[in-house]
Amino acid sequence: MIKNKYANEFFSNFDYIIFITSIILIVMGLFAVYSSTYNYKQLEDRFIKQFIFFLIGLASGIFLLFINYKKIADNSMLLYIALIFLLIITLVFGKRINGSKSWLSIFGLGIQFSELGKIIIILFLSKYISLYEKDIKYKSSINFFILLILFLSIPVLLILVQPDLGTIIIYYFIFIFLAFFSGLNYFLTISCLILPFFSFLIPLLRSFLTTTKSFTPLNNLIFSNNYFLFISFIIFLIAIIFLFLHFNLKNKAFLFVFFILISISISFVAGIFLDKFLKGYQKARLIVFVNPELDKLGAGYNIIQSKIAIGSGGLFGKGYLKGTQAQFGFLPEKSTDFIFSIIGEEFGFIGTFLLLLIYAIFLLRLAYLINSIKDYLGKLIITGIFSYFFTQSILNIGMTIGLMPITGVPLPFISYGGSSLLTSIYSVFIVLNINSRRYSID
Repeated sequence: MIKNKYANEFFSNFDYIIFITSIILIVMGLFAVYSSTYNYKQLEDRFIKQFIFFLIGLASGIFLLFINYKKIADNSMLLYIALIFLLIITLVFGKRINGSKSWLSIFGLGIQFSELGKIIIILFLSKYISLYEKDIKYKSSINFFILLILFLSIPVLLILVQPDLGTIIIYYFIFIFLAFFSGLNYFLTISCLILPFFSFLIPLLRSFLTTTKSFTPLNNLIFSNNYFLFISFIIFLIAIIFLFLHFNLKNKAFLFVFFILISISISFVAGIFLDKFLKGYQKARLIVFVNPELDKLGAGYNIIQSKIAIGSGGLFGKGYLKGTQAQFGFLPEKSTDFIFSIIGEEFGFIGTFLLLLIYAIFLLRLAYLINSIKDYLGKLIITGIFSYFFTQSILNIGMTIGLMPITGVPLPFISYGGSSLLTSIYSVFIVLNINSRRYSID
């Protein structure tokens, strides 16, 4: 009787909008992957592999519907530990592709555990935050915030060693979305948004000067490590003054300014280390998105060819399998990073508009579920999943049209990559799981 009652609730609460839009996006992705490999024998097995991962995702993902998401979240610590272990194994035995050691070969299939880890991080952070749903003081405490950052930092550092900057960005924004939604320390959350901007400013400026060959004695002085350390120290002293004013005048505005200034001060120091750590091609990617013409045949080549492909598609496109940029090999990484460019070239503005419309419906539905579901843990998990899809799609599409730097993140549901497709499918099944139990008390 109980099982029949749950079965009735499951089908009555099954979110067909989420399910159908995700299936449509996957099918569009399969067509795009086939087109990207159509004239290339060395890539022709990618469509078959993508289809196999699609079937694996559906078959295995169904089990996620029958396990209460709360029980899955209860075991998120074990999943988190498993993720750390698998990331270490990947660093030791992994396969290096395009300079990144992110894949582990299992039965001939490359698995990227950092990709699947996005779901684990969402479950883990959501579960941990949900434990203190009503304890606003503890959630807003600095200690709790730092503890979450430490948990996030372990997998992030392991992924940084691979290196995979794009995946780190997604992990980071998953945390930011959850922090804002759950009401974690507001000042520290704002600081976390400021830190990466100024941290990447130093490598960005130095890369620009190197690319444009604009180094002069004055520039050498201004962009030296000693100069940045001096500026960081001055900002730090000013921040201490505002902290002193806060304690004496009891005004939170002074505390807010303190956090901003201290974040900028730390950012300059972090930028010095980041400048040493980032590879040359990664620095180049940061700068050429501003002006690809600075390095037409080098770092700017990918963006230029992508813009040509999308622009040449016009209103209705050149037709399926008839895109010259893609089929003649001008467009690089066309089945992964720049698969949106193939859709733009072959289906034109109409095709990309329909793709973006389906994405919008999917994301808006997720946003609706966040507001309509009563369970706090369920809200947090869907918020994390929303941030994953939203951030990754914006980054991928943005880089293909030159509005974002090339980070190498795949387009969810669309880009070739079994791990990415499994992550997207499992995320959808978890959302369906939560929605099907929206009125359940177990």
